[in-house]
Amino acid sequence: MSDDSRINGDRHQLPALDREHLIFLNFQTAGQDRGSWPIEIGTARVQSDGSVRVQGNLIRPHPSWREDLWSSAHKQIHDISRDRLKSVQPADLIAAEYLESIAGLTIVSNDPDLDRFCLDMLADTICATYIFEILGFNAAIAPFGFPGIKRAHAFQKGLRPSHRAGNDAARLAMAWYAASEGYS
Repeated sequence: MSDDSRINGDRHQLPALDREHLIFLNFQTAGQDRGSWPIEIGTARVQSDGSVRVQGNLIRPHPSWREDLWSSAHKQIHDISRDRLKSVQPADLIAAEYLESIAGLTIVSNDPDLDRFCLDMLADTICATYIFEILGFNAAIAPFGFPGIKRAHAFQKGLRPSHRAGNDAARLAMAWYAASEGYS
């Protein structure tokens, strides 16, 4: 595949899709509503030996986030209580750490709209602006063609989301690596 493509007749630079430039991102949120705030962030990076480095953190809600968007049903799904979130790092510290760690990388997500919303909420806690490329998982594996897509989906078959951000980000990273012929 070439380094560029034609979109509406204009040259459009594709994001870097090699292992060194990708970071896989996942959020877990306080409820099912699209306006729900993030309660956990996870990232994963494929290492040169094919292993996956995972980072995940629970997020103490920012005081400006609407408490009524917390869903007690999500406690059952994520096994994270509202009380537990009171003792973890606050949203502004998480924002500063993660926004710096993903700068310059292409973000891959299974839900780009939700993850952009959650990144925006975190960035707002530190009055930060950013420009990141967030690529859907299917777009990230498309360059590997049908055989790669088939490998990625075979890898994921039978795997259920863990509903923990770090583990779910790692699962995406491993499926991408499978698509790139890393796992057989």
